[in-house]
Amino acid sequence: MTGRCHPLLAAVVAAAVLLACGPGAEAQVRLPPPPKAPPLVGAKKPAAKKAAAKKPAQQKKKGAKKPVPKKPVAKKPGAMGQPRAPQRANAQRKPAQPRRLVDLYPQGLPAKPTAPKPAPAKGAPAVTPDILKLDNAWFYKGGKFDVERGKDAVVALMKHHGYPVFPKIREKIWVSDYGLGQYTKVGLAAVMFQNNVKDRYMLMDLFLMPGQMLPEHWHLAGEGNPAKLEGWLVRHGQSHVVGEGADNCALPIPAIHDGGKVTVKHVVTANPGDFVPLNRAEAHHWQMAGPAGAIITEVANVHTDSAVRHQDKVMNDYFLKGG
Repeated sequence: MTGRCHPLLAAVVAAAVLLACGPGAEAQVRLPPPPKAPPLVGAKKPAAKKAAAKKPAQQKKKGAKKPVPKKPVAKKPGAMGQPRAPQRANAQRKPAQPRRLVDLYPQGLPAKPTAPKPAPAKGAPAVTPDILKLDNAWFYKGGKFDVERGKDAVVALMKHHGYPVFPKIREKIWVSDYGLGQYTKVGLAAVMFQNNVKDRYMLMDLFLMPGQMLPEHWHLAGEGNPAKLEGWLVRHGQSHVVGEGADNCALPIPAIHDGGKVTVKHVVTANPGDFVPLNRAEAHHWQMAGPAGAIITEVANVHTDSAVRHQDKVMNDYFLKGG
């Protein structure tokens, strides 16, 4: 036998000691562990676990600086290496907000470039006259009617009422005092836009100074044209259109006009937007402007200068001579 006791024999000896010593002997006798069961025939032995060797902690060097850890850089959604957030199939995109002027110009809109003023037309006045304060003497030089000043007054009337002053319109203005020397009382200015003799249509604008009378006249057939049949649309100001019909006239007839007489006295007062037609061809008619003058559009079939007749003989002769 060797120095080591067989496990079975040791167990028998321990049991005998317990029986001989009585209770409490088990505390003094240390029993050996029970024998392990013999391995089965052909069974593989379990692999022994290798204890992980613990590496000794590195000793800190005195005076060594701690390494500063780098901050992780957050990646934007959809960047390389990071999945993009899934989108809903029915997700609606928000419409782009329109850009406002206040966002584009927080300091206010830029100033508009001012175009250079056109050079005044030939014969144009340096200062626009006030048509509400014009005196009759202002229209005459050396006792003769000044056509250029007459045009000045017409342009002033246009500007006063906001009528468009077309390029070169001054050159188209016809103005006359009918040879009476009292333009502010009896006279007329006009711009003929179209007088189509072949197809029979005519369009012109009439310009009357404040309180001015367009003299009594009528139109005959002449030069192969029918008698003029016309109508008037007041654009600006006011005009008293006078023709055949019941006498309701209370207008002051200037004494310079055929001694202060007229043959027709039915008055229709027309304001902007009112249209007054002539009741028949060859009917006598005349007009008188309101306190702010009048700008009137006249439409007709045709106009023939040589077929115009005026009630006042002095005016009639002057007009037929081309005045």
